[in-house]
Amino acid sequence: MDLLIALIKDLRDDIYSAFKTYILPKAIEVIDTQNIQLLDKVFTLISFGIKYLVKPIMADFQNFYMVYLELLIHKNKHLRKFAAQSLSYVTRKMMN
Repeated sequence: MDLLIALIKDLRDDIYSAFKTYILPKAIEVIDTQNIQLLDKVFTLISFGIKYLVKPIMADFQNFYMVYLELLIHKNKHLRKFAAQSLSYVTRKMMN
């Protein structure tokens, strides 16, 4: 996951398509609320992904939302809160 974070930082807009199509769904798939270290890495990956890819996310918000929705409706309330807070970052950027 550290390598993916570095790639996102370096490639930015160029990696957005892969982030939305492959990286984000796989990161959501491997979430295990019992494995704190893995959960921390997934949160970090998603946070950096949103931070560095905010412009392409805003341009493709509807498609991104359809992928991200899985986190927003997750059974774990902490994951839902994280998802809502990180998505609110994007929506605030869209308002400016």
